[in-house]
Amino acid sequence: MSNDDNHKHSKWLSFMKKRLILARELLADDGVIFISIDDNEQAYLKVLMDEIFGEENFVSDLIWIRNPGGESDNLHIAKTKDFILFYAKNKENFILKNLKKEIDVLDYKKDNNGNLFRKGSMLEKSGEGDRLIDRPNLGYVIYYNPYTKKVQVADQDYNKNLINDNLTTKIKIYEIDKDLENEGWVSIIPRETKGTYGRWRKSSRTFLDEFYKDKYIFEKQKNNTWRIYEKNIVELDKSFKEIKPKDFISFTTNSFATIELKEIFNGISPFSKPKPSNLIKYLINFHINENATILDFFAGSGTTAQAVMELNQEDGGNRRFIVCTNNENNIAREICRERIYRVINGVGSKNESIDWKYSDELKSLKNNNVKYLKIKPIHKENGEFEDINNMKDIYKKEFNKEISIKDFK
Repeated sequence: MSNDDNHKHSKWLSFMKKRLILARELLADDGVIFISIDDNEQAYLKVLMDEIFGEENFVSDLIWIRNPGGESDNLHIAKTKDFILFYAKNKENFILKNLKKEIDVLDYKKDNNGNLFRKGSMLEKSGEGDRLIDRPNLGYVIYYNPYTKKVQVADQDYNKNLINDNLTTKIKIYEIDKDLENEGWVSIIPRETKGTYGRWRKSSRTFLDEFYKDKYIFEKQKNNTWRIYEKNIVELDKSFKEIKPKDFISFTTNSFATIELKEIFNGISPFSKPKPSNLIKYLINFHINENATILDFFAGSGTTAQAVMELNQEDGGNRRFIVCTNNENNIAREICRERIYRVINGVGSKNESIDWKYSDELKSLKNNNVKYLKIKPIHKENGEFEDINNMKDIYKKEFNKEISIKDFK
């Protein structure tokens, strides 16, 4: 489409809408979809995705820094990023898989029991429902002795009768035990929030039980007040911790993908701006199902196929892939299929040697296979009922869905 075409966005959206509606139908109930898009169409696509998948099923708009150096062909701003729109078919059914990050012992301290630990969440409640008004029983005073490292809890040192919807910090509800303070104890109460008193997250009984199990850190602040934090213990038999994925991706770039493709095709990159396989692996790994079927209906050079096979090799999964592309300039046969063949066999389809290898121990992803299919339109008006019946059987077997003759042209 020409940049001078006043209807270029609506034409592109019409093209995408049909495919996205079909994609949603094909998704499993706990399935997700990722669409990479630049800022020319991102805003339009987001609105279309909200219409088809529902705003409530929007998960994230990931930012991928694909070219940290920036593209110089833009008049004003050098472009560095693409967007990856991330939706679930039904977000309530989708379970996000946490990522594994290697533990760096230098990030942790060691307690008296020899455990590595790190400061965790504050004992105070934050966010919605964080006021003492919301939970009047969770405003007790904690007395802490910095020298003996002991604690006392006083449920009676604040006046619960004064707690109502109009309570502000101008109303004094705490009566701190001066005798304990004179003996070196410090008083700790929940910090203020929204002009009123805050509250703890846990009951006094639970706090004491966990304190005696050495699960808290007491930390003096610059204003001489004290805060209490949970202690996150590192299990020494683990070499990693689990973290949530972030919406900013900067560990891989387009240049990595180009280098990878040149290794597969002996110094030639037959496809412009390919996606790096480690980016696709990263996204697939968001889903907890290691036996999923991954569909890429804009397959390009076949990165998704390679990523699925590599991820299975790394975590023992049994994922399958379906990749679709047209054969313009023989991209399907000579690039996409050829790439898959080469990473499985370690040589070209004509026995050419290649520079790419999966690892020093495993030269190729040989424990995989792929079926190459050429599809064509099926028309009921032309009496192609045998082809229609065959297609119905395949569709039932692969997707467990029934289709009828009305679904064909």
